[in-house]
Amino acid sequence: MLSAYVVAEYILYIAYRNGDVITNLKLQKLLYYAQAWYMVNNNATPLFNDEIQSWQFGPVVPSVYNRMKVFKYKPISLELKEKDFETMNKNQKDFIEDFCNYFLHFSATELVSMTHNETPWVDAFKKGSRTKIDVNTMYIYYKNLLNDEKSICKQ
Repeated sequence: MLSAYVVAEYILYIAYRNGDVITNLKLQKLLYYAQAWYMVNNNATPLFNDEIQSWQFGPVVPSVYNRMKVFKYKPISLELKEKDFETMNKNQKDFIEDFCNYFLHFSATELVSMTHNETPWVDAFKKGSRTKIDVNTMYIYYKNLLNDEKSICKQ
């Protein structure tokens, strides 16, 4: 299993390659959604072990947030190369590539709004800021969301 920091770096690498910029706020939401959708597509297996918490502006991976907070509200700027990701397997890279193709176009504000309307963050935040968001709750919620969309498409 990967660390959330390696996943974050790969998301940034893809964004840079595409000419996109990402702030820490946006990165945190992308990590959350990457974890959720990876589990949905990989039989509840998490992409990373790091804890995700419910903060005021949505889900946050504290271990990554603390390393990236030096950028404050500015775009994150790291020098990354393809060889930095040799520990990732093809499935992980392919998933993150596909994930980024869909999610990078959302702004940080849109991602915050999305998470604030979804059960995993809402339920955790009701218990207090910085409450751990349960990965099983995430898996069930997004799996059901996917199944609901599939059933709507069949109608």
